Amino acid sequence: SSDVCSSDLSGLFLGGWSQGGHNTGAVLQSLEAKGVTVKAAFTASNPNDPYAALNAIFFHPQPTDSPWFSAMVGQVAFSCETFGGPVGLAANTLNPDVFQDANTLYRRTYGHPAGDPKVLKAMLTTRPLLSFLRPALRDPAAFAASDLGRCLARNEVFRQDIKADVRIYYGTDDQIIRQHLGQIGRAHV
Repeated sequence: SSDVCSSDLSGLFLGGWSQGGHNTGAVLQSLEAKGVTVKAAFTASNPNDPYAALNAIFFHPQPTDSPWFSAMVGQVAFSCETFGGPVGLAANTLNPDVFQDANTLYRRTYGHPAGDPKVLKAMLTTRPLLSFLRPALRDPAAFAASDLGRCLARNEVFRQDIKADVRIYYGTDDQIIRQHLGQIGRAHV
């Protein structure tokens, strides 16, 4: 709120890991854009450029990639549709043979009782991640131009010149964030 932003927050520290790291970057950008001074921030395994992270996993798979990331493909597609649109983004992105499972996973309506983690484990698959996309999107240029690609690109959190002291931590063998993606934004360190 504007009340929070008008307060003296000069001692504020922010931090987060993985999705929390992405959220940390977004909050930091928002606060600094409003003139609020943040003392320092850290992120770990931060998908600071969600488009680059997903593009790497789809089109440049590596043996260290997480086998559970298949569950995230639908989550990302449905989240982009829900929070940024357009309607139909998930259906236009996901291969029809995974759409229903991805939908039940996003809505946590799978299994009995709903959301049963044992059923979730059975839903995860080791099929090629690219097969989760409709065939027309299995090309890097088509993916970039898709509604999902544009949604992911809009959600980067590293291009603004940050004034706060920021530490960005990443692993050299992370299951999701490649080392060169973990270094994006290190110029602000």
